[in-house]
Amino acid sequence: DNNSDRHQVYEIELSSTVTSDGSSIKFDGVNNYVSVNGLSGVLSTGDDFSFTAWFKTGFTPSALYKHALFSAHDSGSGNKFRLGTGVNGGIFMDHGGGNKEFGSGFNDNQWHFLSVVITGSGVTSVRVDDVLVSGFSNAQTPWSSAIRYSIGQEWDGATTASDFWNGFIDEVAIWKAALSNTEISALYNSGNGLSASSNSGNYNNSANLIAYWKFDEGSGSVANTSKGSSNLNGTLHGILSSNWSSVDRISLSSSKSAQVGLHNLDDDTDVTVSLTSSDTGEG
Repeated sequence: DNNSDRHQVYEIELSSTVTSDGSSIKFDGVNNYVSVNGLSGVLSTGDDFSFTAWFKTGFTPSALYKHALFSAHDSGSGNKFRLGTGVNGGIFMDHGGGNKEFGSGFNDNQWHFLSVVITGSGVTSVRVDDVLVSGFSNAQTPWSSAIRYSIGQEWDGATTASDFWNGFIDEVAIWKAALSNTEISALYNSGNGLSASSNSGNYNNSANLIAYWKFDEGSGSVANTSKGSSNLNGTLHGILSSNWSSVDRISLSSSKSAQVGLHNLDDDTDVTVSLTSSDTGEG
């Protein structure tokens, strides 16, 4: 109280953690995928890059590269980036360092949190459920020549979609930044997940999030990005209403806060502050 009138000014910040409902997409392994070609030109060779997604699959492909979760290609048959699970149920990745699979057993029909971080100079870190999957070499990914991006398949040639994902995918996020291990841990959140949309705890890179497909629409032919322009919205191919699941999906935590200002209070004034929230239907 800097005044002589004995009136007080209070600023109160209230915060809580909430859990959001939504949906995921079950990809059938036959012809389901999401094209996200709006990423073309967003990433350049030499950029820091981070990717995270939740996945659940029980599928074992016939070759290590035949089960694609996310991919980037040029206009023809050139593979620029491919990511999925391989013949051992491990993580398959081709990021400029050749076709490699490391780890095993992630095709156990349980939800897993996958993160890939590649610095602009090519230093690479792959983690599943916040545990390092070692073995991947450092390599710089040629993003500048990538034109076509897909969730759930990869291209063989200019027109043939192939190597479709068989299982669930949810909460796909891409950053133009190299997330730290502590940020990956925060997003994994001991298996409970954390929304990438806003900073919380040790996660502080939401400003560098360039696309975030939450798959919370529950129906329709478009997967909207909650970050970036509508040009980054994904187009669904072969995905029917029955492919959306509001039961088998990831429910993420996020931090919410509100500020309350109390002004011109006498010293002996009793004040009660309550905060309520309601479901806005925004997932």
